[in-house]
Amino acid sequence: MAAEAASGAASGPYGRYPDGPLSAEDADGPAYRTSGEGRAVLGDRLSAALAHAHLLVFHPRDAGREALQTLLDAGWSADDIVTLSQLVAFLAYQLRVVVGLQALDASAAPADPLAETSTTFQTRPSA
Repeated sequence: MAAEAASGAASGPYGRYPDGPLSAEDADGPAYRTSGEGRAVLGDRLSAALAHAHLLVFHPRDAGREALQTLLDAGWSADDIVTLSQLVAFLAYQLRVVVGLQALDASAAPADPLAETSTTFQTRPSA
């Protein structure tokens, strides 16, 4: 599995938009396919799932009927495909949230790392 993950490493997104103003952002990138050795170990179902996850993460513009048919041919049901796609999308969302929170945390850091930081709490006098 580690070898398959390493062979699928990329940065993206890649893909092609339909003709129009967004097609200026078209970018070619690597497409993941499970190696022959990996397919022998993982099987057709998991191999198709890994390729689909890579497609959704790195080539979202290229997702289409052919990709769904590949999953169906590997034994995935329509409900399975929806669930897999939702899991991949949710994980991508979680990663974006973490990166955003890290960026916010970094921007909130004091300019002078030696600057004293303290919090003062005021309490109301008891009656």
